Amino acid sequence: MAYGKFFHKKAGFISKEWFPYFANYRRDGYDFDARWEDGLASMRCKKIMDEFENREELWGYDLVTSAYKETPESSRERIYRHVREHYPNATEKQIKILMK
Repeated sequence: MAYGKFFHKKAGFISKEWFPYFANYRRDGYDFDARWEDGLASMRCKKIMDEFENREELWGYDLVTSAYKETPESSRERIYRHVREHYPNATEKQIKILMK
């Protein structure tokens, strides 16, 4: 289980199974170090990530980056379909807001 701001800047839990897809979608295909090097991550994010220096060791680098073989858009679509499956009454607009 992972805890973070995954849902429209709101904190929530996601499963280990879904973490790679959220990471790929949210990081736009970058791992954190590449985002930092390209100036796409803030100093605040860097300080937080430095606290978890061995962050990939928790679940393993291969698991964390396993969705990087697909495009971030594909990961977004996979997440969208999963949410739609579990919340069939949610409107497309509601799901898109949740996924911002």
